[in-house]
Amino acid sequence: MTTLISRIVSQHVRRLLALVLGGLLFLPTIAFAQSTWLDPARPQGVSVELFKPDFNQLSDNTFFSGAYIVSGRVAATPALKIMADLPIVHYGVDG
Repeated sequence: MTTLISRIVSQHVRRLLALVLGGLLFLPTIAFAQSTWLDPARPQGVSVELFKPDFNQLSDNTFFSGAYIVSGRVAATPALKIMADLPIVHYGVDG
């Protein structure tokens, strides 16, 4: 025979377990193509990353085909930093 307190505790434990297991689904995985981070010691900065794939089999792609990421950070207050990434992807074909 279960008491009211043990039923309430078991409901809370089940809810907590469901939240923990659900939260595990949203954990980040290892990303080998991760963008570089700006230096956290500097309050502001700009970074430009260029990714140029190797298109050996395709001879008609344009020179500007690739991925570009412009990142920036500025300190709005000593405790608040605003960060932004602007990814740009282009694939062009001659002809």
